[in-house]
Amino acid sequence: MCVALAHVKALGEAGLWPYIKAIEIGNEMDIYASHSTMPDKPHHRNSSYNYAKYSAEFSIFEQAYEAAGMPAGGVQGGTWASSKWYNETQNYIGKHGDTLKTLSFHKYARSSCHAGVVTQADLLSYLAGEGSFDDEWREAASIANDANISFVIGEGNSISCGGTDGVSNTLPSALWVLDFLPWASKSGATAMNFHGGPRGPYAPIAFYGNAVPVMNPLYYGLLAFSELVGNYSRWLPLNITSTSGSGGSGGSGTDADPRCLHGTKSGVVCCAATCGTCGGTTCAHEPGGPQKCCAGDIQRNNVSCNSNEAPCMLDETWGDKVVSHAAVDAHGVVKVMVVTKDLKGTAATPVTVCLKRQEQHRAGTGRDVDAAVAGAPPTPRTAGTAAATAVATVAFLSAPKGAASKAGDGVTWAGQTFDGTQDGTPMGTRSTTAIHANAAPGPFGEACFDLSMPPLSAAMLSIGP
Repeated sequence: MCVALAHVKALGEAGLWPYIKAIEIGNEMDIYASHSTMPDKPHHRNSSYNYAKYSAEFSIFEQAYEAAGMPAGGVQGGTWASSKWYNETQNYIGKHGDTLKTLSFHKYARSSCHAGVVTQADLLSYLAGEGSFDDEWREAASIANDANISFVIGEGNSISCGGTDGVSNTLPSALWVLDFLPWASKSGATAMNFHGGPRGPYAPIAFYGNAVPVMNPLYYGLLAFSELVGNYSRWLPLNITSTSGSGGSGGSGTDADPRCLHGTKSGVVCCAATCGTCGGTTCAHEPGGPQKCCAGDIQRNNVSCNSNEAPCMLDETWGDKVVSHAAVDAHGVVKVMVVTKDLKGTAATPVTVCLKRQEQHRAGTGRDVDAAVAGAPPTPRTAGTAAATAVATVAFLSAPKGAASKAGDGVTWAGQTFDGTQDGTPMGTRSTTAIHANAAPGPFGEACFDLSMPPLSAAMLSIGP
């Protein structure tokens, strides 16, 4: 406390508050109790530590910081590392909301802690992207944002406990983040801080014994994402269809539910929807009983969601081979990011992106997007219509060594690389490709663009207003 107060006072004396976004109080306190028996965690609380005790301590700190000169609403609260206290979000904001500027949850897509093994397939899976954000997460984010408290991922990255060499620092990390960050945003997060370090494999920018920056593939993904959401963009509705299976609903059989869309999810366990919540101390008493609602029972039965509905187990490596996200910026430019995640593929995947104007009698006059992925050859269209004059500018993210590509292996975004840079300036001339739309039938000016996507790559189409 004494050291922290000295820092708070020094910020005011130096006139630095205008440059400080927020001050955190504590770090990952929700797992203090579970760490109480670990010899390398001597300063954590004992096993009886709980939310009520944390909240009482938090009050002491926030009052002391304000008395030391911290501006009102200057705290980044939460900083929780697990879902253990998510259900306390409403109470937390009700009690501490006046002090909070942001609410922070930590989120890593996968974990290598406790000798866990994470593969490239794990990182490119559904569970590392859209599946990272469940209903509890979205509800907590909504509660914070509704209270005008920005909800952020205050710490996160691809794989917790330092990342994994050969996964976190290879091309799949760039493709992972282009799916993870859009879903984080759509699930309520307004910002994310990537955990790093000067030499770790998951650091976007690393320094190995000198002052020359090394941009890992993750950095290229972050750069591409910044262009997708730049100029005050907002997300657009996106419909993805497929005629060949990849990029579609996935799984096999009519009862397949690899995303647990018809159940309720907790980690890799998919409980029946009637349970309300999945697992927990009262699971045996939920509608459906232990066989449908208790994680342990479902794990022992080990029924795959790839061919069954809940209760079932999610496949940790299952995922769509093609994913996409669409946004429109303040200037009316529509941007569509297409990402292919096919580790085993060798052939290019045909992707057709169609931009459609909404019917005028519907609310709004914006656009929505259809992406037909891995489909049959494009349907012939009549030339000469207004749609045929549309042009998309396409920037590609690629690497010549595929999944094995690391820094120094020629990873590029829009034709530029950071290999060989001395100060972070991209090397080479930025280059994009212009593609013309096929003419499409229909009264609303549909314009469709055809792409051929390598198995592990990303492309962003920018289509003028």
